[in-house]
Amino acid sequence: MNELAHAALERISGRPGRGTNLILTNAMIVGEDDVFLGTVHVEDGLIIGVEPSVSRSDNAVDLNGDFLLPGLIDVHTDNLEKHTVPRPGVVWNAIEAVVNYDRGLIASGITTVFDSICAGNVHTDYRRALLEHMLGGIRTAEANGALAVDHFLHLRCDLEDGDLIGLVTPHLEGDRLRFISFLDESVERDPQRFRSMMLRRGRKEDEVEALVIKGSSLEVVGHNREWLARECKARKIPFSSHDDTTRAHIAEAVALGMTLSEFPITEEAMEAAREEGMLVIAGAPNVVNGRSHAGYISMRERCLSGHVQILCSDYVPSSLLSAAFILHKQVGLPLATAVSLVTSRPATVFGFDDRGRIASGLRADLIRVGLVANSPLVKAVWRAGVRKF
Repeated sequence: MNELAHAALERISGRPGRGTNLILTNAMIVGEDDVFLGTVHVEDGLIIGVEPSVSRSDNAVDLNGDFLLPGLIDVHTDNLEKHTVPRPGVVWNAIEAVVNYDRGLIASGITTVFDSICAGNVHTDYRRALLEHMLGGIRTAEANGALAVDHFLHLRCDLEDGDLIGLVTPHLEGDRLRFISFLDESVERDPQRFRSMMLRRGRKEDEVEALVIKGSSLEVVGHNREWLARECKARKIPFSSHDDTTRAHIAEAVALGMTLSEFPITEEAMEAAREEGMLVIAGAPNVVNGRSHAGYISMRERCLSGHVQILCSDYVPSSLLSAAFILHKQVGLPLATAVSLVTSRPATVFGFDDRGRIASGLRADLIRVGLVANSPLVKAVWRAGVRKF
């Protein structure tokens, strides 16, 4: 049996091997390379068999031809912040926010999530205080068995923040932190984009111009960047650049040892990332909408051309599943390939070899998906063989 899968079960349930035995049959199973009608057998939370035939067992659950996918893996969603700060100036009870956020994730078919939380933020003051508030809510909810999804941490690190090292250091130990992205939103990196970004965040034009004139502390940015890169490499934590726009940004990332580019937003950056062999993480909402909400490049064609290796939900959890089916039905990707962008590929890149595929020995994270008016609808979710939705 897969040792990592047993370890994951122990982390979830407090004892190894806890799970529900079940047979899921008459399902269109989305495998690694194809989609076929078949049956999945689960024991003690693990997949023990996958067959290209329909079971006649009285104990089998008939999925009536619905799709059966691996549980979705989301490596970037800041949706928890929306539950924590539902309106400017309103900070919600952390446990209630986390539980409601978690319920939205599981209903979207997400069984593994990286909670993407800002560490530092020099341009949005309230965000600096949310890190410990939200993490405390996650820890408490998880300790009380209130969460349906397997939660890990993705720190989005603001390189301009002079307190960044102190904010990040307490979270470097343990197995919760799985991803760090470097946010360089300094004026000097891209003055025009800085202006647009600040205006979208509600700043007035005179405030924005004052910030542009003031500039950023490049010494702080450089120090934080070098320190973070050293820590990530020493601890083998995957780390990425963010919102790259130029070849120079990609070259800088490669020089630091990065192999991931999160949200490259121009053709120039996308091509440079491909040439350098970097893996690209793109937003599923962009695929669903057919365009970027901020006017940047569309990711549909980039998924088809192989420029994109992973999709994340970014700010809409339900977009992961929707994007996979849109890429299949409207863009022309084979369904197995489209689904891999939100399952097996993130699992492989981020070191989760116990999940992300429907295969013997792996954890039984599974979702049943039907089509309603040609749109995918999550009908059931199992995490480690236990029905969660």
